Formats: sequence, C-alpha cells, structure tokens
Amino acid sequence: MLRNFLRGILYNLSGFKTPSSWLPHSKLYIKSENSNWVLDTIKEEMLGVCQELSIPVVQEKFGYKLKDQSIFYTSKYEVLENFKRQNNKIAFPYYHGDPSLDNKFKKLVESIEMNHQWIDRIQVSHSQIEQLILNTGIEESKIHKIPISIDINKFDLRGDQEKERIREVLNIPTSEILIGSFQKDGNGWGEGKEPKLIKGPDIFLTVAKALKDKYDNLSVLLTGPARGYMKKGLSELGIPYYHYFLKDYSDISDFYKALDLYLITSREEGGPRAILESMASGVPLVTTKVGQAIDLVRHNKNAWMAESNNTDELVHWCEHVIDGFNSYEEILYNARKTAEENSYDQQIILWRQFMNGFVNKNV
Repeated sequence: MLRNFLRGILYNLSGFKTPSSWLPHSKLYIKSENSNWVLDTIKEEMLGVCQELSIPVVQEKFGYKLKDQSIFYTSKYEVLENFKRQNNKIAFPYYHGDPSLDNKFKKLVESIEMNHQWIDRIQVSHSQIEQLILNTGIEESKIHKIPISIDINKFDLRGDQEKERIREVLNIPTSEILIGSFQKDGNGWGEGKEPKLIKGPDIFLTVAKALKDKYDNLSVLLTGPARGYMKKGLSELGIPYYHYFLKDYSDISDFYKALDLYLITSREEGGPRAILESMASGVPLVTTKVGQAIDLVRHNKNAWMAESNNTDELVHWCEHVIDGFNSYEEILYNARKTAEENSYDQQIILWRQFMNGFVNKNV
C-alpha cells in the first residue's frame, strides 16, 4: 500500500477546482511542520492511508485559503500553543506530553481543556496518554488510540549474513557487541549538546558504562540529529560509537540489521517508533516502561521491559540478551508478529473510524 506512494505516486487531485467549489468538509489537508525527520514521514504515510481510503487530499497550494474543510496537523504544538478557532474541522496527534513529567506540556493540556469543543479528533498512541487526554473533559468519541506505526514492507528480518554485510559497509567489526540508539535526544536541531532528559540519554550512558565494565567489546550505533550530549558522554566513558545522520529517515531499516540489541531508556514517549522497528527487524529490544511499550511489549515474550527507570534493571536485561542472544528465536518471532499486527496495513480499520465524520465521505 505505502510502498507505491513512497516511490512517488501521489494522490491525483487534478480534477479539483478551487476551495470555493468544494462541498463542506469533503477534503482533507495534511499540515506538516517540514522538520525532515519523523513527523514528515508520518505525513507521507498518512497520505498513503488516505489513498487507501479514497479520501481526497488537498494540495499544499490550497492550504492557506481553506474554509469548511478538514485539517490534520502532524504537530500538536502548531494547534495548541496559540489556539485559534477556525471554520475548518481540526485534528492532530498527541503522542506524548505529560505535565506531571515535564511542566512545559501544561499549557498544551490546558489548551485542550479550554478548546475541546473546537477540536474534532485527537490521535493518541498509547493508553497512558489516552487517559491524560480524556481527563481534560473532551468527548471520548473524539479520542482515537492508534499506535505510531511503521511500513512493515521496509523492515526485513535480518539474518547473520545480512548483519555481517551491513557491518562491513559501516566499517564496524563483527566482533563488537553493538547497541543501537536512533532517537533524537538533544534539545533543538543543532549539535544537541544539551540533553533532552525526557528521552533518557543520561540513563542510557549509565547503563552503557555498566555494560562496558563487563564487555570490553561494547560499542554504540547512533543515528539522527542532535546527538552531541550522547557522543560526548560515550567518548568520556571510552565507549566507541558510530554516528550516521540520515538524510531520509526511511533508510533507517538497514541500520537495525547491524545491531545486537536496541536500548530505549526514555522517561516518556509517544512511541517511539523504534519499538516496532526493532521488532520488525528481528533485533532484541530492552526498554523502559514507556509509551507504546506499555501496550505492545509482553515482557520476556516479544521484548524485555524494565518496570522502572532503574538502571540496574535495564543493565540486567541487557546482559540477559547479550549472554544468551542465540536462544531467542521464539521471542524474535513473536516480536515480528507484533510489528506486523501493528503496521499501517493492519490499521486501516482504525483510520477509517478516525476519518468517518471528520471528512464527510463514506469511507
């Protein structure tokens, strides 16, 4: 479904005239912040979903003069930081942002409380955030729990030969125990020397230090922007690392194939996508009890999940994976199945429910 779109087959809107000729709420405009990272891939994948559901999507050139149509904002900040009532129906995702963990999200939640009658749909990605948004007083029917998904066709179960091939390309010795961290964890879009603590880079470094004391051949593979804090910390610990900045996020599938383990140490998450990406790739996952892991991870069945941010527990499960990696075929099989069950192809029914009544089309 999505593969054709991502190869450049755009939804054909050549028959459209002007917004003034459109029936009310008959078309959808997807508004992205153009960050050239994960949210932009979400826009592309949303377009694929709309194509599957035959939902007419408005070209960007019409976005500035829309009236009485439907808009899906990929960024909640664009809607909630300075909420403006409009005569379009509006929807957006709220993946993460618990004020009890970070006070900067208080304004966003209060904005939902004050304006929920002018909000038509909110996508939440996991049960913890679902409850947070419901507590604002918004109608339950406006909240749709749809996990942040992946295009399963882009992630293959890797074999030993594929792992060796990718490591050769990346110039990483096959003898190294390679842990992956592909999530942006620095503030801003620069070097990222100031840590985004909600992503837990400090926890990651503490775990890495403990593992380095036991495994001399430990190294870390990083991707993504703003990784300065992590790189500095790994250097100070004497842990080799490899950092690649991907121009196209969709290329990330090859980097999973090089790993022995993927480690998530976040304090709060909307996803992260890395949960399903590592599962789809056949890479063992160790994670904090955060974001979609709460709903998707079955501990010791398809991944390993620490009950808290306690570093000793995370170290324990990392050691468990490293010391017995070759005996986890069933767990990796279950993980792949979890990823397949939560791919975009399997979510069409959920997106159909989301769009019904938001776009006035019988989808």
